[in-house]
Amino acid sequence: MKSQRSALLLSALSIASGVHAHMHMSSPSPRGDPKGTVGTPDFDINSPLGPGRPFPCQGKPAGPSTLSVKPGDTIPVKLEGGASHGGGHCQFSLSFDGQNFAAVKTVIRECMRNGPETIDVTLPNNLPSGKAVFSWSWVNAIGNRELYQNCADITINGGTASSFTGPKMLVANQPGFPQIPEMTNGADDGRALYGQTGSITISPGGSSPADPPPLTTTKPSGGNPTTSTPDKPATTPVDKPTTTKEPSKEPTTPTRAPTPAPTDSTGCSNGSSFMECDGKDYLVCFPDKPSVRMPCAPGTECRAFGKFIQCDWPQGKN
Repeated sequence: MKSQRSALLLSALSIASGVHAHMHMSSPSPRGDPKGTVGTPDFDINSPLGPGRPFPCQGKPAGPSTLSVKPGDTIPVKLEGGASHGGGHCQFSLSFDGQNFAAVKTVIRECMRNGPETIDVTLPNNLPSGKAVFSWSWVNAIGNRELYQNCADITINGGTASSFTGPKMLVANQPGFPQIPEMTNGADDGRALYGQTGSITISPGGSSPADPPPLTTTKPSGGNPTTSTPDKPATTPVDKPTTTKEPSKEPTTPTRAPTPAPTDSTGCSNGSSFMECDGKDYLVCFPDKPSVRMPCAPGTECRAFGKFIQCDWPQGKN
C-alpha cells in the first residue's frame, strides 16, 4: 500500500537523530547563535539535548547579555527550523545561576503545531534586577522522545524584588527523568507533569525550592487557550488549548508508552551513542549510562534502515 509505505518512510526519517531540521529559538539570540552573534556559531543548534549537549543550555557557557528588559516587558520569542514534529509542549523559564529555572510561561501541546512561530512571553512584574538566563524548552509531539533547549543571556533592569518564585521548569525525556510518549491517538501527552514539578525561588544570590502554589483555571471562550496562573508571588501563565476533535488523517498505528530498559549498561554494543534494534523494540544508547528501551508500534518490528533504524511491518506483510 503506497500511502502506508510513504507514512512508514516519514516515520523512519523522524527516528533518525542525524536529521538536523528540528527547531530552535532564534530570538532573543541564544548561546551558539548560528548567525555568529553570541560566541562560537553552532550550526547544529537545532539538535535535542543528549550526549555532548547536556542539560542545561546544551552545556554552553554563559556569554554576554544580548537583551535588556524590565519586569513586565513582553519578549517576542521567535522559534524557527525545518521540522516542528507536530508541535508539543513549550516552556519559557528564567534562571539567575544557570542551573535552576523557574517557568514564566508554559504552552501545552499547541506550541509550533503549525510550524515556526513567534510567541509573546510577558515577564512577571516581581522580578529582581541582574543578569539572567532566558530559556526555551520543548517536548516534541511526534518522533523520537526528546527535549530541546536553547538559552539566551539577558539583563533585567529596574526590578525591586529580591527573588522570584515560580513553577520549576520541567525536565523530561532525559535519563533519570520522566518520559513523555508520543502525543498521538489520544495517548497521555504528559501535560499533568507540568503541574507536579513544585515551585522554586530564584534570585541573583541563589535558588531554593518552595512549596508549589495552587493553580486557578479559567474556562476558554471563543476557542482561546485556557490559562492557569499560580497565586502570587508567582505569575506564570500556562496556556492550554480547548479540547477539539482533530480531522481524520491517514490511518496510523497507535504507539505504546516507552518503558525504561534494565540498568544493564551492556544493552548497547561498542559504546554506541545512537540507537540499535533489539528484536521488536529499539534501544536509545548513552555512553557509560544504562540504555533506554523504546517500543515500536504494535504489529511492527525494528529493522536497520541504512545507518538509521525504522519500525516497519514484518517482512512479507503489506
